[in-house]
Amino acid sequence: MRPGRRGHAGLYLPVPGLRRPDNRSLWFRCGTGQEGTVRQAVFTLAGQEFRAMDSALAHDFTFNEALSLQVLCDSQDEVDRYWTQLGEAGDLEAQRCGWLKDRFGLSWQVVPRALPRLLKDEDAGKVDRVTGAMLQMRKLEIAALEQAYTGGQP
Repeated sequence: MRPGRRGHAGLYLPVPGLRRPDNRSLWFRCGTGQEGTVRQAVFTLAGQEFRAMDSALAHDFTFNEALSLQVLCDSQDEVDRYWTQLGEAGDLEAQRCGWLKDRFGLSWQVVPRALPRLLKDEDAGKVDRVTGAMLQMRKLEIAALEQAYTGGQP
């Protein structure tokens, strides 16, 4: 935990024998169980530290939409990268309006930083067009949102 920070998010992943991901950009400092599995992990996403653990026991609970983690992205490349990494083996039916569920059922919002600016405009027509475009998307596409904002004009 960083100095001055009093808390962190803890996630219980009810998946015994959680496999260590090949991509270690999200996971590091892992305490391991059996060869190639993870019992506990600490990872950092956008400067926020998270702790995750699995269990040797089966449980009847999982994540639901009451909790989601939001990733603000500076570019479409970032949106695409996080969408692909977080959505891998997740629930395809849960992909709506920039939301997705990962393979553990945890909900994520992958949001371009441009979206709040587009939705804060005083012109209700612009906001309605952006909202309408967003509601049709799975992964958010910055160019399409900006095109809706301008009324279809490049």
